[in-house]
Amino acid sequence: MGTINFEDVYANAYVRESVESLVSTTVRQYPMLDNYQDDIRQELWLAINKHIPQFSPEKSNLNTFCRIVLESALKEIRRGYFSNRCISERVNTAPINEELAAYSHDDIDRFVLCKEVNALVEDLSPIRKKICELLMDGHSMNDVARILHIPIGSLYKHHISALRILFTKAGFKK
Repeated sequence: MGTINFEDVYANAYVRESVESLVSTTVRQYPMLDNYQDDIRQELWLAINKHIPQFSPEKSNLNTFCRIVLESALKEIRRGYFSNRCISERVNTAPINEELAAYSHDDIDRFVLCKEVNALVEDLSPIRKKICELLMDGHSMNDVARILHIPIGSLYKHHISALRILFTKAGFKK
């Protein structure tokens, strides 16, 4: 087997399927990247092209080599899309509450978690939205009831119980 060039790699069905699979998986995990599928795909192919000279048939087969390159490149691509510089241009990011940070392991997870919470809160009634905002700002239940001029019993019975059900159904434990 001679030297491998980009055309050989591009013609490889496994590599092409891997690229498409990684792009679709990324978009499923991070729906806000849906409009950037072509860009992600192109960046993956560029990564393969960049790393082709490092391929050695004695060390691994082409499919394994390309899959490793693609997976590591995808991590870098996602970091680029979720960096403060890029994401601030694309998405309105709310400040991340410290309690939310406890549920995630890295900045991308925190960002996605924050976006999921914001998406849930976005669809709420104005009063429940205000309750969530006050709670996320660190106010106690008594403070929320006092600020909104709602009896504490009504706050729990009509709003907090409904919010707990909503967040539990969405996959949030606490």
